[in-house]
Amino acid sequence: MKLLVDSADISEIESLLASFPIDGVTTNPVLIAKEKRPFKQQIQEIRHLLPDRLPLHVQIIADDCKGMIDQARTLYDWLDGNVWIKIPVCKEGLRAIRKLSADNIRTTGTTIYTPLQAVLAAKAGAGYVAPYVNRIDHEYGDGAGVVKTIADLFRLYGFNCKVLAASFKHNSQILAAMEAGSHEATISPELLKHLADHPAANRDIHGFRHVWQSQYGTFSL
Repeated sequence: MKLLVDSADISEIESLLASFPIDGVTTNPVLIAKEKRPFKQQIQEIRHLLPDRLPLHVQIIADDCKGMIDQARTLYDWLDGNVWIKIPVCKEGLRAIRKLSADNIRTTGTTIYTPLQAVLAAKAGAGYVAPYVNRIDHEYGDGAGVVKTIADLFRLYGFNCKVLAASFKHNSQILAAMEAGSHEATISPELLKHLADHPAANRDIHGFRHVWQSQYGTFSL
């Protein structure tokens, strides 16, 4: 399973790339606006920070098909390499995904709450769909269950589309999405940087060091 950073904070992304096996970055309008910098500059710096093999998923803000297409093409002009345009899955968004896919512009269907939205996005040509796990949990029920149904349907019907689970508030939701068969997950820096933490692991590390120092009087090998 691939793990992406859901952030627009340059220093945070850079730090996580140095420490964790990160597979890409996703952003959205809220994350970009939090940085209080010119959008073009911010998004280009994020793309330049990433190796070519790692994707950047970046979202448009238009709510009509023409506006979505125009913004998607602008982003493609601004950004080099492995870029996916996040398009909300609604009537206008599905029209935009179809037209952009026909022009070989890669798209990610976002604002996914139901398996039917995901199937429609895949049929329209999206390469990814992003179900909102925590928001589904909070508003409607079983976020991981929605992820599982989407993954099962994609496998059953042979869709060339991947599930990029999004919107997590705690680690158990991330694990549930993994168990449900999500291909990828995008995770906030606050959660991601603590995924490896566990009190027992910290206890064991300190225990090993204490015994070693007691015997050798140093932490050197």
